[in-house]
Amino acid sequence: MKKIFTLLIGIAFSITILNSQIAPPRNFSYKATITKTLPSGTIVPLMNKTIGLKIVILQGDPGSEVYSEISFPTTNSSGQIDIVIGGTAGLPIIDWANYTHSLQVWVDSNGDEDFVMPMSTTQLLSVPYALYAGSAGSAVDESDPDFNASAAVGITDDDIYNWDHTMWSEIEDKPTTIAGYGITDAFDGTWGSLTGTPTTAYGYGINDVVTLTGNQDIAGNKTFTGIIKGKVDADYKVVSNVAYPSANQDAATKAYVDSHIEHMISNYERIYVEDPAGCVELNPGSTHVFWATCPTGKLPIGGGGGFISMSGQITVNDSFPLTDGWAVNLKNVGTYAGCGHVFISILCATCK
Repeated sequence: MKKIFTLLIGIAFSITILNSQIAPPRNFSYKATITKTLPSGTIVPLMNKTIGLKIVILQGDPGSEVYSEISFPTTNSSGQIDIVIGGTAGLPIIDWANYTHSLQVWVDSNGDEDFVMPMSTTQLLSVPYALYAGSAGSAVDESDPDFNASAAVGITDDDIYNWDHTMWSEIEDKPTTIAGYGITDAFDGTWGSLTGTPTTAYGYGINDVVTLTGNQDIAGNKTFTGIIKGKVDADYKVVSNVAYPSANQDAATKAYVDSHIEHMISNYERIYVEDPAGCVELNPGSTHVFWATCPTGKLPIGGGGGFISMSGQITVNDSFPLTDGWAVNLKNVGTYAGCGHVFISILCATCK
């Protein structure tokens, strides 16, 4: 015999709207007892059984579906189920004010979605209308002139529902500054407003900068575009008077060097100086170094020539400057043997 299942207890709704709530919840409770008819005709609860349950809200008469949901609750030891219609997401916007609504219940006792026919269709008379009362259906006629003149009078149930779904970019007339939020002690964007700021580059965690004090090794080439002021150390000696060098380690500007070279080029003379040795024996094939010095107040800027009296058979092997003169290495390439006077040719310039 086919088992017959009945819906013994219809619907039990419960909604509480507190004065402090901005809007009522968009769901309501539903309780029912599921029973079955035994072959003997006895009706007993369907205990501890997972069933398929479909809830449909119909609008108007004969009724068009405006909401439906399917769940799989488990009956308790008394055959009861207790669910929340609308779930956690809540019901959609339903026009409770202008239409009648009915609740239609479908049951599949096997716990599937094989719904053959509705078990009941019951008109909703009052309880869900608290949802409507929470928006525009208030029985209180608002007559406060301050409220009616404010922007709040235009807030609708849709505005409240969609608030959590509105992006920041969609909000109009929002503040553009921190002061617009009423915050007066925020950072104003200036360094002086900050406290506890680092006082050295190391305070920022930077350890590869040029320090202002102490010794430091700096690798690689560095280009300075400004003017170097103060003292610059050269091998632990102070370089000063760059424009007018005086110490051995002092640098000199190009202008300083050029002016002295120009002066020396325009103020020089070729001097033939006899070697201090006087008459020197220079046998065939032998060499000898001769030297000569510039007169007091003059500096050697060139030289290297030389000759021996009474013989033209010599050649210059090498020449090199001295502190105050010039030296020449001469070689006798002829057959002459004897004593001769050596003369050195050098260029001496007057110092500026």
